[in-house]
Amino acid sequence: MRGFFFYEASVKILLVEDEVKLGKKLVKYLSDQHYFMLLSRTVADAREKFLEKPDLVILDCRLPDGEGFDLLREWKGRTPSIPVIMLTARVEIVDKVLGLELGANDYITKPFEPRELLARINVQRRILERLGSKGKSDQQETPLSFAGIELDLESRCVTYQSRLIALTRLEFDLLHLFVDRPRRVFSRKEILASVWGSDNLEPTRTVDYHVSMLRQKLGSHFFESVRGIGYRLSSEIAGRQNYE
Repeated sequence: MRGFFFYEASVKILLVEDEVKLGKKLVKYLSDQHYFMLLSRTVADAREKFLEKPDLVILDCRLPDGEGFDLLREWKGRTPSIPVIMLTARVEIVDKVLGLELGANDYITKPFEPRELLARINVQRRILERLGSKGKSDQQETPLSFAGIELDLESRCVTYQSRLIALTRLEFDLLHLFVDRPRRVFSRKEILASVWGSDNLEPTRTVDYHVSMLRQKLGSHFFESVRGIGYRLSSEIAGRQNYE
């Protein structure tokens, strides 16, 4: 993340928005906030601009030559750490769920004020700052073990009883959250803030879906629902571990 934590002028944002008036308005506003802006209005041009390695992407769901969701899937597959804020004129919950499941970090529905978008950008920057402040120490951590599960934080591989478990990026981050605080009960909103990277998201069924996938892959006995709150690792399993 080149220069992300030192000079705002070096923060490069790729805005993918086909509405000419809105695109120009956001480019001017964010440029005035000292961000370096790239603007694309089509899927094809966005793919080219992405080669310039932006630090953050603002991505419209619907574009004249394709779907923003396709770009999201493609970019998150290649560069999962890059923050992506989705823009949409639609309010259907299915759009939000799809974007979150593909790895979107945040969502904003049109119409919106530029300062709201700026606030959401700043949330993503603070998250990246926290990650960056850990530096190499995170990469050198020994694998995290819990009840037969082993998480290698550097390679992002998970094994259970010496068997490799295939997890998506979001499933890995969700499991890491639980294992790191095994006695903690997390609300759905807290999970969205920690794993999806924003406390502005609505607590949709996407959290339930990802917990369900972890149950299928690791065993339903690992995770328990706490009525009216959210989820935690099984208290029986957590109680057998030497965790504070």
